[in-house]
Amino acid sequence: MPEEPSIHATIELICAAFGGDDPTLACEISREQVLDWMHSRDIQVQGCVLAMICDFDRAKHITPQLGFEDYYGFVVPHLIRCIEENPDSQWVHSRYIAGYDLVKWITTFWKDETVPRAILVEIKQRLADLYKSGDEGVRDAVLNAVLEHLFENGQLADFFKDWQDDPVLAHVYQDALLWRQEMPPGVGRLFRSE
Repeated sequence: MPEEPSIHATIELICAAFGGDDPTLACEISREQVLDWMHSRDIQVQGCVLAMICDFDRAKHITPQLGFEDYYGFVVPHLIRCIEENPDSQWVHSRYIAGYDLVKWITTFWKDETVPRAILVEIKQRLADLYKSGDEGVRDAVLNAVLEHLFENGQLADFFKDWQDDPVLAHVYQDALLWRQEMPPGVGRLFRSE
């Protein structure tokens, strides 16, 4: 059985394929190769892949292009893992930056009517599970990095309204709403869209 390349070597290979410091130097990269890198269990490799595929000038070299399911099936679990593990390294975001990025993805999905609403229900459930199973740091990140900013959008706050009926989630739901209520109109709102 051939030996797998080291994490460092894999990251160097990914960066080189996507053009290193200059995305115009990227070569054509097969979708299958990118999916293989996405399936790495190493969070550093995943973080490097995420940085590359979220850069349009780099991602346009993937053939055929990644589809919605490819992005969704990779990005959301990776960001949730970052919130859980809080790695904060060169290629991997801390839980708070990952939470902020997750908000951007969720609000993009929310605004895009072609995204199945079942995807949003699934993400909501994943956040509920993450909050319930997480330690104090994870719970704080779910509240402060994700929910508070999601709830800047009143429609998304309403979407999470059923959390009020859950004995564990009711408190975090109310706390996240406080952020929205206490902010002066137009101040500090990152994702507001009614």
